[in-house]
Amino acid sequence: MVSRTDSQGREPRHAGWGSVDKPKILPVTIDKWQRVVDILARVCEVPTALIMKVDPPEIEAFLVSNTDGNPYDAGERANLDTGLYCEHVMTERSQLLVHDASEDPVWDHNPDIPLGMTFYLGHPLLWPDGFVFGTICVLDHKDNPNAVSYESLLVEFKHVIEADLESLTNVEELRTATDALQQLNEQLEKQVEKRTEQLAQSNRELEQMLRSKNEWIASISHELRTPLTSVLGFARVLQDPSSDLSAGDRAELRQSIVNEGTDLANIVDDLLVAARAETETLSVAQVTVNLQAQIAQVLEGERPETAGRIRVTGDAAQALGDPARVRQIIRNLISNVVRYGGCTVRIELGGDDTTVWLAVIDDGPGVPAQEQHRIFEPYWQAHQVRGQPSSLGLGLSVSRDLARLMGGDLVYRHEDAETSFELSLPRTD
Repeated sequence: MVSRTDSQGREPRHAGWGSVDKPKILPVTIDKWQRVVDILARVCEVPTALIMKVDPPEIEAFLVSNTDGNPYDAGERANLDTGLYCEHVMTERSQLLVHDASEDPVWDHNPDIPLGMTFYLGHPLLWPDGFVFGTICVLDHKDNPNAVSYESLLVEFKHVIEADLESLTNVEELRTATDALQQLNEQLEKQVEKRTEQLAQSNRELEQMLRSKNEWIASISHELRTPLTSVLGFARVLQDPSSDLSAGDRAELRQSIVNEGTDLANIVDDLLVAARAETETLSVAQVTVNLQAQIAQVLEGERPETAGRIRVTGDAAQALGDPARVRQIIRNLISNVVRYGGCTVRIELGGDDTTVWLAVIDDGPGVPAQEQHRIFEPYWQAHQVRGQPSSLGLGLSVSRDLARLMGGDLVYRHEDAETSFELSLPRTD
């Protein structure tokens, strides 16, 4: 197809033309349309019947009739803005009939005239949204009254093609909607899987909490019953007038009652602190505390075999805190190291311009790295020592809560084959 640019070389602009973002024409539809142009050319007795497809700035002979004398090839393209018959049809979106372009001053410079195509009859083809697909037309090298008489057939074929364009559009929209629905289903399935896993994890955590609660109830029963049983047993022995006890035996029993009673009081203290911490009603005093004096007081209340294995080093340090709560923390740290720590134990004191610290250090193996993040969880125990009753698992959790309420902290470290729990508190002059 012959083409030319306009005399001013202007860039063509054709809003609403073309098939960009439109469905592809399927092979079965192309075969159907090829039969349409072949029938149209045969019935109208013309050398050329065309389905043109516009793709600005060009127009393509999308399908051409298989007829003798047809000067056009399928796929042939021409520039727009060159005075083509089909461009006028698409611009006006209406029928165009030219009997003899060579005798018509409007069309005597048409680029199809050099090909001998002086007769033209065409109609626009539109997508369902009104965008121009192209045209359907017949051309001849002479005026063709027979083609004019069959214009109604050309119009019917126009409707067939536009119905096909609508069907293609509907199918594409359905496919797009189906893809979107499939994507949404996949997203929902992933969300359901994620939520199911979250629920399963929550169930596992709840089951663990229930097991921990049951174990804790058993532990607290044991922890409370043990010292109570001892206290009652020792008291009954002392009360029995028939018991033949020496003064030394009676003194030892009284000391045992004191020790067991102290253990019981410490357990109750931890339980009360844990309960108040959960209800956010726990409070502490803020006074000057001598850490060395608090350590000495705690060691005095410990059993001789415990106090005797602990060495205290470092200078006396003055901190801001609650003396009773500081002693409770120290007792818990000593209880923890006696139960789980190594053979060598020491307490170090130190500090800087703003903070003083107290570290309980031992040469034990420490807590496994994968479990260290749980050290300060309530009711959690890193390990169980064979032959020892289970502990409540409250001491470290309670101690850190108290330390933080006093403006300090309690941290765990395992370095250079040593395990330490370090209590830090604000320094005071």
